[in-house]
Amino acid sequence: TIPTGSAFPPSWMSLPDVPLKVAMRPLTADAGPITAPSTLTCAIDQLDPRATLLIGTHKPLGMMEGIDRSPDLVAFVGYHTGAGEPGVLAHTYLPNSITSVRINGETASEGRMNALLAAEYGVPVALVTGDDLTCADAATYAPTAVGVTVKTCVDRYSALCLPPAVSAQLITEGARRAAERTHSPAGTSAPYTYEVGF
Repeated sequence: TIPTGSAFPPSWMSLPDVPLKVAMRPLTADAGPITAPSTLTCAIDQLDPRATLLIGTHKPLGMMEGIDRSPDLVAFVGYHTGAGEPGVLAHTYLPNSITSVRINGETASEGRMNALLAAEYGVPVALVTGDDLTCADAATYAPTAVGVTVKTCVDRYSALCLPPAVSAQLITEGARRAAERTHSPAGTSAPYTYEVGF
């Protein structure tokens, strides 16, 4: 979701495209096509020619729609920590309704949930971008993934942010390293017990 209003300058609107574009370059250089979910608010007219954009609501696999089409890797671009946890825009699906999520007794962010779903299809997480706490969280569920910190959390609604050009460079380098690594899917296996706090 892109905030609007006087507090957010017009340049804010272009920021979501930056991570997707730069992450795709190294991840697709020697690979097959990439599918990007529309949750990244990428402008379709700026989409890499090798990519497809998944548009629409009510996708059976939610944010991970397409994981059942045998991708080699997944990249979590612009992620955040989970509900009830410290982190910039920390939430799990519903920003003000869900206060915590646990899977098999462990705190679960959307990243952890999506990594577990990807693992069910044998697909590892290769790249995670977000704030410093998001990257620390990712290290617990995707230890072989490259984490790229593009901002440092001050609180849920404040962060020390890097200039877009610097973030783009860091993500490009991180994606390149991710494409060169060997990755393993998340380690926990089914069955899963979800606990959701409201």
